[in-house]
Amino acid sequence: MLESFLADFEPGRYSGEDAAVLVDHFARGEHLCATGKALSARRAAEAELFRRDGHRSAAEWLAGKTGESLAGAAGSLRLADQMEHHPGLGDALRKGELSQTRARQVADVLQLDPNSEDELVEAAKDRNETNRQLADRCLRAKAKARSAEDSHAAYERIRAARYLRHYTDRDGAFRLEGLFTPDAGAKLLAALKPTRTVFFDEARRLGLRERPDAYEADALVALLTGERQRPPRAPSSGQSRAPSGDTGQVGTDKRARASDKRATASGRDGANAGQAHTDQADNARSTTECSSTALPPPASVHLRVDLAALRRGQLEAGECCEIPGVGPVPLEIAREVLGDAIVRLVITEGADIASITNLGRTIRAPIRRALIERDPTCVVPGCDVREGLEIDHRIIPVAENGEAAMWNLARLCRHHHYLRHHRGFRLEGGPGDWQWLPPEKPPPRDRDESASGDDDRLFQLE
Repeated sequence: MLESFLADFEPGRYSGEDAAVLVDHFARGEHLCATGKALSARRAAEAELFRRDGHRSAAEWLAGKTGESLAGAAGSLRLADQMEHHPGLGDALRKGELSQTRARQVADVLQLDPNSEDELVEAAKDRNETNRQLADRCLRAKAKARSAEDSHAAYERIRAARYLRHYTDRDGAFRLEGLFTPDAGAKLLAALKPTRTVFFDEARRLGLRERPDAYEADALVALLTGERQRPPRAPSSGQSRAPSGDTGQVGTDKRARASDKRATASGRDGANAGQAHTDQADNARSTTECSSTALPPPASVHLRVDLAALRRGQLEAGECCEIPGVGPVPLEIAREVLGDAIVRLVITEGADIASITNLGRTIRAPIRRALIERDPTCVVPGCDVREGLEIDHRIIPVAENGEAAMWNLARLCRHHHYLRHHRGFRLEGGPGDWQWLPPEKPPPRDRDESASGDDDRLFQLE
């Protein structure tokens, strides 16, 4: 029936709302088919049909049948086995409420902590829970399920497996790949962040726009060598232009491009051609010359740990010790970090943050740190942006003398902050129950809206 439907399926005949409903139906069907495939493959594996066809394993046989990777086929078979031992997970899969990716994340945790099944399955079914947020939840559940000895052993396994490899790919590009312990990774990211911001700010002054990870690569080279490549003098045709407000730079760039075109067109004029060649050579040198970089001091590492656990030396239910955005770390590693790094320690039994208020835009350091702890990502359900979050007076705005207090503040990504203030969207509820409500009448699109989604602005520090 599905095959006959798709044979005559013309999406253009459906409205946008109807097409969205079809997406939901197809997604559920995809989940159901994947579950049925996994259960059937498990039965075929029990009958050892793969041996009849000369395959080394059931996973290899399934990969050959479906065209998926060997690792993906092995994961499907493992998930089918785990459905028998975890009925809540199996029931959600049989109803098509979970994708295979999310189900595998949950099943991996249930091997350590079967008691977390209900919580994790419900979180995995929640469409507002992003894959990244679910992964963080699963990491925390694993950390809580391990004893102190198990946590240390897991950490040591990662430390023993650490590596940094490099190779040259088929295009001649230099590639890096590494595996580090969570605390080492956090220190690396903290060291890169201020330098990356320096590169971003300088590029913006020159009217250049590049991907955030391009600035991250530049920051790594600068930190390791003390030198960096100078940016080009003007953006090329493949790069986006500066914002409309920077009229002077844009005007200069336009005149420079027009001059280059005239110089190229007048190739018969030896003087003009010679000048154009000189300009091109200067630009080429400017992109390859290196200069020393005055690097900012290392950034702090944000460590979240419960005070009682830190004193006790052991995690209990409901407690955590983690580096936000990186993952859980053993308590003994946290103590080492406290001894040899610049660390902001956020504890759950510290100062009464709720009693600290201030009128206007100024947000005191204790409140700022508490907001980072409470809102590690954009609070809009389904958004997991972590970098460049902006603090919003969500109930009483600054213009109405809104207090800079926890009850009146929330962290939003730049895109959602723009939608709330300029497009009529509303943020209601509170921590653990945030609600993002669209305007009753959607406003028309404008140029400012497209400008609000610049990816290269999302990683700026507050």
